[in-house]
Amino acid sequence: VGLCRPADIGSDVSHINLHKTFSIPHGGGGPGCGPVCAKSHLAPFLPQHYLYDHTCVSRSGHKMNTENKSSDHFAICSAPFGSASLLPISWAYMRLLGPKGLKRASQTALLNANYMLKRLRDYYKIRYVNSAGMCAHEFIIDCSQFSKQNIDVIDIAKRLMDYDFIPTISVPSRSGKLAEKSYEKIKMEIQGGIANR
Repeated sequence: VGLCRPADIGSDVSHINLHKTFSIPHGGGGPGCGPVCAKSHLAPFLPQHYLYDHTCVSRSGHKMNTENKSSDHFAICSAPFGSASLLPISWAYMRLLGPKGLKRASQTALLNANYMLKRLRDYYKIRYVNSAGMCAHEFIIDCSQFSKQNIDVIDIAKRLMDYDFIPTISVPSRSGKLAEKSYEKIKMEIQGGIANR
C-alpha cells in the first residue's frame, strides 16, 4: 500500500485485504471483507447480486453495464457488499493515515517482517522467500519438522497464545505458521515474539 498499484504489476484482478492491511481485526479467522478490483474487460464476468444495480463504475467515471441475464455469475453472499459494516472502519483508517502514513505503514510492515525472518531463519525452516532471502510483510515458518516429536502446528499456536501472540496457522500449507508482525508493532514487542520462539 502506497508503494505500488496492482495495475502497475500487470494484474487483471486484485483482492484488497481490508482485514489487517486496513485495520480490520482478524481474530477468529475473520471478519474479513475484501473488495475485488478488476479491469473493465472482466466486468461481464464479475459476480452479480440479485438486489443490487448491476452497474460498475470505472476509474474514469463511465458506467459499464455488467448485467447478464443468462449468466450464472451470482454472489454467494446474501449481502451485496459482504460484511459492509467493516467498510467505514477501513475508510476512516485510510483517511486518518493519508497517503504518507499508508506508505509508512507498508514500509514498517516490510521492515518488521524481514527483521523477524533474519532473527528466526537459523532456528526454523522458512518457506517462500525471494532470491535474496527476503519476504514481503509476512513469511511462513514450516512446522512439519516438529511432527517427529508428535507436535502439530496447532500445539505451537496454542502455546504462542499463552504469551499473547495470536498466530495464523495452516495457511497456505497445513504445517505452516504465518509470521506477520504487521504494520505498527514496536521493536520490543517483536523481540518478545522472537524470544518466545
